[in-house]
Amino acid sequence: MITWQETQAVQASTRRESAALRLHRRARVANSLRRRAETARARAHRAQQLLG
Repeated sequence: MITWQETQAVQASTRRESAALRLHRRARVANSLRRRAETARARAHRAQQLLG
């Protein structure tokens, strides 16, 4: 028989893990967006140098 406390503990740890996963995913998305912006900026800079 599973006690109420055990159920609560499992739910709490599951919530903690899913929150950590969400944060991790958000950080990864932010990093990829930043990298894409940096490459776009570098490409624009290079194009300007070629034109100028």
